Amino acid sequence: MVAGSALVALAGGVSLMSASPALATCDGCVVSKLGDVNTDLDTHLDKIHDDLIDTIKKQTTQLSSYHNKQIQANTGLTDASSTNASILQKAIARALGESGRYDPAGSQCSTASSLPTTTAPASYPAFVTPAGATGSSASTSGGTSGTGSVYTGVDAVNDLRNRARGNSDPTVRSGGPAEAAAYVAQRDLYPGVLGYLDPTSDARALFDNYSIDTSNPGSNPKAQALAALNVTLTSPLPVPPLTSDQAATPEGIMELARRKTIEGRRSAAQAVLEQIEGDQIAVMPTSSLNVPSNYSRPDDGGQVSALQWLEIQVWAKYMNSDWYSTTLAQSPEAVVRETAIISAQTNFILMQMYELQRKQAALEAVRFAHELDQGQRISNPN
Repeated sequence: MVAGSALVALAGGVSLMSASPALATCDGCVVSKLGDVNTDLDTHLDKIHDDLIDTIKKQTTQLSSYHNKQIQANTGLTDASSTNASILQKAIARALGESGRYDPAGSQCSTASSLPTTTAPASYPAFVTPAGATGSSASTSGGTSGTGSVYTGVDAVNDLRNRARGNSDPTVRSGGPAEAAAYVAQRDLYPGVLGYLDPTSDARALFDNYSIDTSNPGSNPKAQALAALNVTLTSPLPVPPLTSDQAATPEGIMELARRKTIEGRRSAAQAVLEQIEGDQIAVMPTSSLNVPSNYSRPDDGGQVSALQWLEIQVWAKYMNSDWYSTTLAQSPEAVVRETAIISAQTNFILMQMYELQRKQAALEAVRFAHELDQGQRISNPN
């Protein structure tokens, strides 16, 4: 029946769907249901999306917080490492100090200055100008004529050269008995100065006084006695200078040449005195030194020279039993420092000796040349 009816319907040109109202109603339900399902699905997906975003944000926040805590932890580790390193270095320094690594040298107290603090005076004595010149302050005794603060070895040689040329001593210009009388009279001018009855003719006045105060030479008898001794040792009675008329003659020119030779050779001897006396000028305050109690050589006016400074350094070590015992008890590092100080002092002394030996060698060469000249004159009097 159904099949027949269907066929009849199909044959009549009417579709099955339009022929049944129940079927059309069912299709509308399906579409509605599908719309509801799509709406629920969209809502669910939005919720999933929102939950996923929220989860990611929370994870990011947690990761950022963890990273910050990690940075803080690393900073704390670095600070702790630095603190530990500092504590370690302090412990090492303390251990080295307790072992004697930083002990001072045994003679450090007595060598406040590793080398003499001798300095050139601000102004040297003003040397005497030739007679008749402006500002001349000629000395009639051949002694010092400067007005500076200290009379040095250089000053002594310059005074000797001025006097030998007749620039500072009128008796040299006149010559003869007047010059000899003035020279002899010097022996009575400075009795007891520098420790001797006549320091102008006693070389012990130079060699026994390790420090000589030559300040204010114009009024200082020590400086003047030293200058007079230099005269005695190197040029006691120089010949009078030639007059202008005499120097213009052939004989005068020959005489000037001879005197120049003598003056040059004499300066070699004077250079030795210059160094010797320069080392004995008292310029360093004794109060700046730690003088050993068993050291007995006196200073001069509270000052010592470079020569006496060296003697004090040597005395503080080799003549001091405490120095030996202190050195034996010191750490190896402190002994090395002590050795370095001694080496520096030794080098200074060696340099002074070398300089003096050079001058002595020059003096020997001059003496040899003089002897050759004398032999030539004997073999050829003309």
